[in-house]
Amino acid sequence: MKAILIGCVKTKAPEPRPARELYTSPLFLARREYAESTGLPWFIVSARYGLVAPDAIIEPYDATLAGLDRLGRQTWAHGVRELLEQELPPERTGTHVLELHLGAQYRRPLERQLWRYQLETPLIHTPGIMSQVNWYKNQKHTAQEAQKWQISSTD
Repeated sequence: MKAILIGCVKTKAPEPRPARELYTSPLFLARREYAESTGLPWFIVSARYGLVAPDAIIEPYDATLAGLDRLGRQTWAHGVRELLEQELPPERTGTHVLELHLGAQYRRPLERQLWRYQLETPLIHTPGIMSQVNWYKNQKHTAQEAQKWQISSTD
């Protein structure tokens, strides 16, 4: 089983909404579109709420991990892991794969907690928000081209 974890962002709508609609930055919108296009289960990693299902209604907030010390970040990551294990219990045989689309500040404390999962970090060496947004756009284009090829090869 594979799932995608995408990071929250600072820019949010001013009122409660489903989590998938609360975050409004171009980076989050690109991450969300990518996650939805895969057909895989996906979740949002939030500084305030931990692990959030896309349809969960949540309130806007101003929390970040930046103000937390090491123990605070470890405690937060432990809480995210516990929520994740409720959604995707670690398997006794085989391993769940988690594709992480998180900034380093969120990814690093989680990597230590998610040792029971196989982690993939496709953007770990893609610096800058616009470079990441472009990566997501390219993934969409690649997927559309592959779909066209599959349709034409079955005709």
